[in-house]
Amino acid sequence: MQPKTIYKSLIITFLILITEPHQVFAFCRATEQCQGMGLDPNTICSPLDDETACRSNGCCTWSPDIIMHPPTSLMPTDNSIESTNTPKLKIPELQITLPGLVFSDQNKIQSITEGDKTFFYVPWIGEYIKWLYNYSIGIIGLLALLAIMIGGLYWIMAGGNASRVSEAKSWISAAISGLALALTSYLLLFTINSNLVKLPSIKMMLMKKIDIEIPVLSGGSESSDNISGSQVGCYGDCISATNLRPINSGVAGLACYGTQSSCKIEHSTYQKLVTAAQKANSLGYKLIVTDAFRTCAVQTDLWYKYGQDPNRVARPNCSNAHLQGKAVDIYIQSKDGTPYKKPYSLYPEGGPYDLGDFYEITLLKKIMIESGFIRYCREWWHFQTSMPNIPCYDPIK
Repeated sequence: MQPKTIYKSLIITFLILITEPHQVFAFCRATEQCQGMGLDPNTICSPLDDETACRSNGCCTWSPDIIMHPPTSLMPTDNSIESTNTPKLKIPELQITLPGLVFSDQNKIQSITEGDKTFFYVPWIGEYIKWLYNYSIGIIGLLALLAIMIGGLYWIMAGGNASRVSEAKSWISAAISGLALALTSYLLLFTINSNLVKLPSIKMMLMKKIDIEIPVLSGGSESSDNISGSQVGCYGDCISATNLRPINSGVAGLACYGTQSSCKIEHSTYQKLVTAAQKANSLGYKLIVTDAFRTCAVQTDLWYKYGQDPNRVARPNCSNAHLQGKAVDIYIQSKDGTPYKKPYSLYPEGGPYDLGDFYEITLLKKIMIESGFIRYCREWWHFQTSMPNIPCYDPIK
């Protein structure tokens, strides 16, 4: 490939990069100036009117006559745009130092408020691209100078050889043509619209922080004691680990088939549960606990799982007896190990008032109440030692 061909290829590549099509849109008013969309806020078109200068699509007529100050009619007013504090911005840190590139001071960046929205103009990308334009022109100038020097050297060394002189002329001619083409392209773009080579600041909207109270995902149960309350959400567990103790399966007439976390209960409630287990054991029955203490996360999960319906799932807050470690979901088991009506503690759709085997459920109620528990009226399996926040009368008489 001839040297002049290589040089011309470099020029063409650069021109492709800088001559992408642009179009300036404008909002035009009769007898007023036409402000181009995408232009610098302080750059507007020459005085135009709807009839002679603005097409139906709102495109402002191309004009080299650009003024650098907005007309009075387009100046912002106190009612429409007001100055606000500039957002905290940080000047970009480049991985390499680029000679001649200096970004604007972030303290000079302006922000404005339009209605209830705040905008600010960030110039750094435009400054970077402008530097690329100028640096590319400089590189092309250096390449052109180098090509001219090479052509001159060939001419000197030609020794009267016509072919060598012709090659030298080709180098010099290609260098001058390429440099002229690059400068002409730059000047043409600048004349059409200076913002094609000097990119305006990017208008960015400042997003406002919206505080939304989202409860920590915490578990849920159908429990009962806070149905009338409106608070939803608990942050951290409602009782410390030192105030909980595991439900001892070694106690006669008592077992817990829940998780390691759910098979814990508050100390005083545990003593009442042991009393109930002793009563059941004396009658030939066994109490099976399926759920006791719940973390805040478990309660909230169930609250959202069942549609945030307080008639099915207790709200996740610290008035909840399960979260206090003062409630148990429990059923009674016969002498031969056959359970009587397992509870639906984790499945509220199992149905409140579904009393099943009347005798065993009534017996469970009798044992638990005599031991100091209160039964929640909508769930035959739920017993607690704290008083519910609402009157809830047991349907069984």
